Amino acid sequence: MTASVETTMQPEPLMPDLSSPRVQAAMRVLGVLPEELERRTELATGEKEQRKLAMFERKRRQLIDEIHVLSTAGSGGLGVSLSIPHSQRRRQNAFLNKVMEAERANLERMEIAAKRDVQKVVMNELETKLVMQQGAKRLEDGEARLNRLIRDRDEKLRVQRKEAQKRNERIAEVRMRAASEQAKDAEHTMHQLEEAMQRVESKMGALQEGRAETRQQSAEKLASIQERQHRLVEDKLHSREHQYETIMNHHAETTDRLQQRLQSRQSQSEEILQKQQSSMMRVREKWENKQREIQEHHFNNLSRHEKAREKRQAAAQEYARNLSKANSKARSAFESRYENV
Repeated sequence: MTASVETTMQPEPLMPDLSSPRVQAAMRVLGVLPEELERRTELATGEKEQRKLAMFERKRRQLIDEIHVLSTAGSGGLGVSLSIPHSQRRRQNAFLNKVMEAERANLERMEIAAKRDVQKVVMNELETKLVMQQGAKRLEDGEARLNRLIRDRDEKLRVQRKEAQKRNERIAEVRMRAASEQAKDAEHTMHQLEEAMQRVESKMGALQEGRAETRQQSAEKLASIQERQHRLVEDKLHSREHQYETIMNHHAETTDRLQQRLQSRQSQSEEILQKQQSSMMRVREKWENKQREIQEHHFNNLSRHEKAREKRQAAAQEYARNLSKANSKARSAFESRYENV
């Protein structure tokens, strides 16, 4: 059925180049989508579908011709399609001339906006490059400062290592001298011990001979020592008891003084509290008297204003009565004169 539709229509028109800017501009002006220019390849089974497919094909060919006309329009006029009648072509050319003028104005505005956007992009790129250069410079300065700090730290560490090494060497020397002195002292002590042992051995015989006498003397000395120790312990006990009594007396005196001060403070605080209460009572009485005077003055002012208001009302009523009498007299005189006339 598609073949029968093709035989009744004109030959297939040339498809426009969809990548061309002029074709894209013409499609935007006419409101045509690329899908509307594609040829339908489905088969029509019924008569209704055949008519619909033929109508779509005529519309597609007409859109292709209009796109060709609008895209091939130059500065001196518009392109001409042989498939369009002459009268319709004139009307279409007039309409397309207006459309092209509007499109040209839109393109000029778009060019100005594009230039402004390009300038903005260039300025942003320049600012970005400047920021990157400043960042790279700051990074180089930071690396230089870091390297300088690392060098200073390494130099300080080398100096500290040298000082620590010297200190360790001095400590080792001191330890070696101390060890040598200890060895010398030990040798001297051993020599003295050997001499003492010899003297002890020489005296052991004499000591054994006088052991009985020595034991007796030792017993006497032990008794005297025990007696002295006993006296010393008793003296210490008496002295400690005396110190304890002194401390307890001092503590009792201190406690009494503190109790007296506490009582005096309590009495002073009670006096201060009484004074505060009396002062508060005086202040309260003073403010109550003052409030009473203010209220009396206020009520006096209210009564005075009330009397003045009554007086003003009486004066106004008198004035109104006099005015009414004068108006009635004037009215009666006017009416009498009017009747006479």
